[in-house]
Amino acid sequence: MPVHLPQARVRSSIALVAALSALSTSPPPAVAQLVDRGGLDGTWVRVDSNYDPNNLMRIRIDGDVAILLSVPATGHRAFRPDQILWRGLRGDGETQILGSDGTYYPGSLRREGDMLHVRVRFGAEGNEQLWRRGGPDIDGDWMRREGGDLSSDGMRIRVTGDQATIRFLPPAAPRNYRVGTPLWRGIAADGTVDVMGADGRYATARMTLDGPDRILLEAGHWEGRQVWIRPSVEPIALRPPEPEGERACVDSALFQHRRDVRAGWNLSWPQGRDSMAEPMGILDYGNQPHPASYITIDLERVAFPMLGDGYSSVWQRATGSGTRWEEERDLTAGAFRARNSARTAGGLRLSDFEAYSTPNGVRYAGVWMENEEGLDWHVEFDLTGDRYGEIYEQRRRDGFRLVDVEAYTDAGELRFAGIWYRSCDNTNWRQWRNMTREQYQDRADSLSAMGFRVVDFESYRTPQGQRYAAIWERIAGAWQVRSDRTLPQFLNHHRVFTDQGYRLVDFESYATADGQRFAGVWAENEPRFRYAMRPLLDDSIQAYRDRFRIPRS
Repeated sequence: MPVHLPQARVRSSIALVAALSALSTSPPPAVAQLVDRGGLDGTWVRVDSNYDPNNLMRIRIDGDVAILLSVPATGHRAFRPDQILWRGLRGDGETQILGSDGTYYPGSLRREGDMLHVRVRFGAEGNEQLWRRGGPDIDGDWMRREGGDLSSDGMRIRVTGDQATIRFLPPAAPRNYRVGTPLWRGIAADGTVDVMGADGRYATARMTLDGPDRILLEAGHWEGRQVWIRPSVEPIALRPPEPEGERACVDSALFQHRRDVRAGWNLSWPQGRDSMAEPMGILDYGNQPHPASYITIDLERVAFPMLGDGYSSVWQRATGSGTRWEEERDLTAGAFRARNSARTAGGLRLSDFEAYSTPNGVRYAGVWMENEEGLDWHVEFDLTGDRYGEIYEQRRRDGFRLVDVEAYTDAGELRFAGIWYRSCDNTNWRQWRNMTREQYQDRADSLSAMGFRVVDFESYRTPQGQRYAAIWERIAGAWQVRSDRTLPQFLNHHRVFTDQGYRLVDFESYATADGQRFAGVWAENEPRFRYAMRPLLDDSIQAYRDRFRIPRS
């Protein structure tokens, strides 16, 4: 559908959001009427008011409440997404409207076609507002799927206001493109936009929406048209040609990840007889039965403060009803190689690897599962840092992706290990190691802004201090990561995230100068916590915490 914007009193700066409405530029005759609450359900955009900085707010009306979806960069800092902006909306248009001071003031809505005239009965800026029913919002991330130079396919941008900034570039993209540079600017009401070409110059193009998740760009300075899609609509998989014919590959380290699966987490130690276990909150996760048709997806050697060592197992339902899998622990290096060779010959592949120190030296554990996909894969361990770096570069050039990284100490020397699977897409993942805490956090923040999520985490001690390694992937869905937590802190996070519909997919236990610490990666498993009244409940809980000074873990 072409991009249109009604011209009455709408500033050019709000063209982006209102332009994407599915409305005609000639609305039906305005007729004042009572508010039909059911007829108001859906998205609305604030297009005019006597306080311009808050214009471009987007809300979703759901029954008798209106929930903030987005706030413009110029908006008052008191407003944030997920707040309830209007509440108690009645059939006669009377409602309560949230002010910037946190107080709800009486107000009224008057509907004229697809316009809402809102009045707040309080003498302050912003008490006169005009809202228009909104169409699709293109704010957010987009990926170039096709068009023009193939080397730029896979580029990712973030649209904010009337421009789009480059957030990710494929390796072969033209040199004039830089992360952080505006690729589109001046997105206008009629769909015109200035687009940077491979030569670094801007030229006018025309934007057309083909549904809410697909943008078409057409201009005279390139042949054909560009197609941009929401990254969540289609997986980013630029599959290189295989000269030897089609070979099995994966486009994610968590290629078996999917939502709505049964999963669990258990600790093999301590058991009920340990007096410290109950006050530390561990017994809830001790020795849970491992159901039939479930497999271990993450195995970890765990040191419990004051309680000794044990194992952690994260498990989930197998993808196939008859999936074969094996788990073995406490192997010497020679025994591990022998077991790995035998299981590989038997049609299994290594899915998780663990190395840890014991009084008798380094020991190894592994989880093997049936290689139903016929994947090519490799495992290397007992590698020095330099040798690991060489293998990392070679495997990546050969079209493999790292799915598990381990760091451990053997006779006082740091060693690395990794599992590699043949990859369909070697542009949608990153790995760094030997990072300080500050470097890790900076890297995590910048990659998160580009849609990457931590899928495997590692921390280890070195003579230079604590160091971190992680694998990131550009992957859809909600994720949570917490690291450097004490055991009570970690368990509290785990309970909260489990209640919110997440499941644990990676667990780490590691030594630091301040004692044993724990980390976890959680993936959203079900959206049960996304209900309309959640913002109101969160605000009430936070007010209670503030009132009684309840600390966060």
